[in-house]
Order: sequence, then structure tokens, then C-alpha cells
Amino acid sequence: GGGGDGGAGVVPCDELPSAAHRYTFDGEGAVVADMVGGADGEILGGASLDGGGGLALDGEDDHVNLPAGLLAGLRDVTVMAWVSVATPA
Repeated sequence: GGGGDGGAGVVPCDELPSAAHRYTFDGEGAVVADMVGGADGEILGGASLDGGGGLALDGEDDHVNLPAGLLAGLRDVTVMAWVSVATPA
């Protein structure tokens, strides 16, 4: 894009709020630590941390249970995820 006032509704990056929660999936065990907000999640259904910052899923009922009310009171939410798909041999 070119110059001008940046358009309606555009907020400069240095004015954006900081993250409320950040899950890195580092570590071991059945807890996904919230690196920012302290709202840790629990790994359920057979998923496991892979030791490299990822969550290994078996494709059945795996999920991370996050605390109730985690998004309560927020007007806007942005969710970002990196996903890698492995094809069985």
C-alpha cells in the first residue's frame, strides 16, 4: 500500500495491545503453560507434548482444555496457530 493516512480503522503496531495469553507447548507432562497470563491448559484425550514445542495428536479425541471464561470480557480475539500434518506411511 501507499502513503496516506493508512485507511479507516487501521491501528499502528506500536499501539496494539499485548497478548493476553500465549501457549508455546514446550515442556513435558499434561499441562500446556500460558507464558503470559498464567491460564494453563490441560492436555486430554491421549495427546502429548512432543518435546519440540508441539502437541502430538492421534486423530481421535485429543484436545487442550483451557480455563473457563478465558475470553470473557474481550471485544476482539485473534488466534494464531502453526499446524504440521504428517501423513502415515
